[in-house]
Amino acid sequence: EVHPSSTDYNLMWTGSHLKPFLLRTLSEAQKVNHFPRSYELTRKDRLYKNIIRMQHTHGFKAFHILPQTFLLPAEYAEFCNSYSKDR
Repeated sequence: EVHPSSTDYNLMWTGSHLKPFLLRTLSEAQKVNHFPRSYELTRKDRLYKNIIRMQHTHGFKAFHILPQTFLLPAEYAEFCNSYSKDR
């Protein structure tokens, strides 16, 4: 553990991601536990949206890694339509 203003560390453990200007000052050996937009992977709803985007970009066959998913309550109508169609 070092003083908050010290730059002599290998790992910075923070409660949120760092500002870009701070990330640029890190050396190759220094690591952080959060990075910008990491919530895109750690939140299931954002992960799903990114997988859908990758399916559109690289093809459904390459990213057929999860079943059809719905974000409720926002996509409740789509869920009902899909359920009544496929049962």
